Amino acid sequence: MDHKYGADLTRKQFVALCIALCTGTLIEWFDFTIYSQLSSTITEVFFPPSNAAAQQLSYWAVFALGFIARPLGSILFGHLGDSRGRRVTLLWSILCVSVPTILIGCLPTYHQIGIAAPVLMAILRLVQGLAVGGEFGSAIVYLFETAPAHRKGTIASLGQAAIAPGIAFGLIACLVVMYACTPAQLLQWGWRVPFLLTAFFAPVALVMRMHMPEPHDFLVSKQQLTMQRVASKAASRAAASFTRQASAAARHSVTAASLASPAASVLSSRQLSRRLEALTEVVVTPEGENDGRCVPDVESGTAAVKGMKGAASPTGAANGSLSALRSLSLTRTAAPGSYIQSTEVLLRVPQTTFTGDATKQAQHTQQDTQHTSDLDAAVLSCEEAYAAELQQQSALIKHHVPLLVLARSHWRQVLLLFCFEACYGATFYTFFSWLPNYMRAISHLPPQDTLWPILAAMVLFAGAVVATGHFICDGTTPKVWAMVGLTAVGAAICTPLLLWCATGSVAATWVAPMLVCGLLCGAMGGLMTSIGPQVFPAGVRTSGYNLAHNLAMSIFGGLSPMAISALALKLPPPALAAGVLLLLWAALAVAAAAPLVRLVPRINAREPAGGL
Repeated sequence: MDHKYGADLTRKQFVALCIALCTGTLIEWFDFTIYSQLSSTITEVFFPPSNAAAQQLSYWAVFALGFIARPLGSILFGHLGDSRGRRVTLLWSILCVSVPTILIGCLPTYHQIGIAAPVLMAILRLVQGLAVGGEFGSAIVYLFETAPAHRKGTIASLGQAAIAPGIAFGLIACLVVMYACTPAQLLQWGWRVPFLLTAFFAPVALVMRMHMPEPHDFLVSKQQLTMQRVASKAASRAAASFTRQASAAARHSVTAASLASPAASVLSSRQLSRRLEALTEVVVTPEGENDGRCVPDVESGTAAVKGMKGAASPTGAANGSLSALRSLSLTRTAAPGSYIQSTEVLLRVPQTTFTGDATKQAQHTQQDTQHTSDLDAAVLSCEEAYAAELQQQSALIKHHVPLLVLARSHWRQVLLLFCFEACYGATFYTFFSWLPNYMRAISHLPPQDTLWPILAAMVLFAGAVVATGHFICDGTTPKVWAMVGLTAVGAAICTPLLLWCATGSVAATWVAPMLVCGLLCGAMGGLMTSIGPQVFPAGVRTSGYNLAHNLAMSIFGGLSPMAISALALKLPPPALAAGVLLLLWAALAVAAAAPLVRLVPRINAREPAGGL
C-alpha cells in the first residue's frame, strides 16, 4: 500500500475510487439537468391537463420537494457516514440517487394510471433528494481525506468538477431527443430515454465503491468521539449515583465525611458530571508506546504518574504532583487505519486543587476555592464507580452521535459555513436554472438555443474548478479571502449582466452564463471543496459539511427562482430583482467570512489545504 494517501490504497485503487466518486456526482447532476430541461414534456405527461397553471405549479412543487429533502438527507447520510463509515454512506447514496432515476423512466403516465403517476413521481424525487443530500458532500469529504497531503485541493475539486460533465451529458441527452423525436414521439417515449441512460453509469460506480477503505484520520477521530461519549455517559451515571447516595445519607443524618465529600449533599449531579468530564483526557498513542504520563497498576486498578515523586493516591496526597486515577486512550494497532480502544480513564488534577488552600488560589474567592475542593473530593470519592461505569458503557456504546456533537460543539461552524456559501449557491442556480427560462420568455427563443450557452459554460466551470483547486487551494493563497474577493467580483458584475440579458440580446445569452456560471462559480466551487471539509473535525465532517452545504444550496440556490419571482412583483423587471437578491446574499457571505476564520483559523492559512 502507498502510505502517501489518507487510506490503505495503491495508486491504481485511488484513481479508480476518484472515478467512482465523481460518477456519483455526475449521475446526480445528470438527473437534475434532464428533469429541469424536459420540464414542459414532463408536465404534460405526469400532471392533470385541466389547468395549465396548476400543471406548472405541480411540476415545480415536485421539483422543490427534492431540494427540501436535501438537508434531511444530509442529516441521515451524514450520521451514517460519521458513525458507521464513509463506505456505507457512499454505497447507499449512489443506490438511492440512481435507482429512482431509472424508475422515473419506467413510470406510467397520468393518462395511464391517473393521480398515482404524480404521486409516484413525488416519492421518487423525495428519495433522490434525500440521497443527494448525502452523496455530494460525502464524496467531497472522502476525496479530501484520502488525497495526498500536497494535492488535497486538486483532488477534492474533482468532485465539484464532476458537476460539469453531469450537466453536459444531461443537456446533450435532452438535445438529442429533442432533435431526433417529433413532439408526439417525445411525449410518448422520447422523454424516457435520458432517465434510462443512468442504468449504464450506476452499476459501474456501485461496483467500484464496494471495497472502499476508511480514511485514517476519520478512524482516529471517530474513536476519539466514541470514547468521549463513553466518558460522558459514565460520568453522568456515576455522578447521579453519587449524589443520590449523598442525599440519602444527608436525610438519615449520615455525616458527609462518610462519602469523602464535606459538601456532597449540596453538589449537583450535573456539576460533578461536568467535573469528571473536564478531568478526563482522551489520548491517542501508538501501540507499544507509553505517553510518559501514567503507568497502570493492574492489581490495584489505579495508575501512578511516571517519573514523578509521590505516586497518585485516592486522596491526592502527593507533593505537588499530578493525581492520575485512570487513563482513557486509543491504541493504534500495527495495521494502518486499524485501531482498538481501551477503557481506562486518566484524571489529572493539580495537587493544589485538593488542598483547599486559598493562599495558592489568590485569583479565586474563598467560597470558589471551597466549592472546587468539594467537587474534587467528590471526584475522588466516586472514582471506583466511575471506572466501573466506563467498563460497562464501553461495552454498550460502539459509536458517537454526530448530530449531538455538532449541536453541542460545532453549531457555530455550521451556521457560518451556511451563510458563507450563500452567494455561491444563489449565483449558480440563478444563472443555471432561472436565467435560461427567463431568456426564453422575453426573447421567445426555442429551448435548444438557451441550452448551448449553458453547455459552453460547463466546460469553463470544470476548468475553473480544477485550476482553483490546484493553484490556490494547493498553494499559499489564503482561501477564505480569495473567496471573499470572488464574491465581491460577483456582486459587481451580476446585476449589470442580468440587466443586459433583460434587453433580449443574443450576445448576453452567451456571455452571462459563461462568465458567471462558468468562470466565477467554477472558481468559487473549487475553493469551497477545500474550505468546507476543513471546518469540521473528521469525526463529524460528513454531517457538518453536508448539512451546511445542502442548507445553503436548498435555501439560497433551489429557492432562488421563486424568490426572484416574488421580489419582481415589487421591484420589476425580474432581472433587477435577481441582481438585488444576489447583492444581499453576497453581503451575507462576506459578513460570515471573518467570524468563520476566527473560529477555524486553519481554513485560511497560507499553506496547502493538506499542510495543516
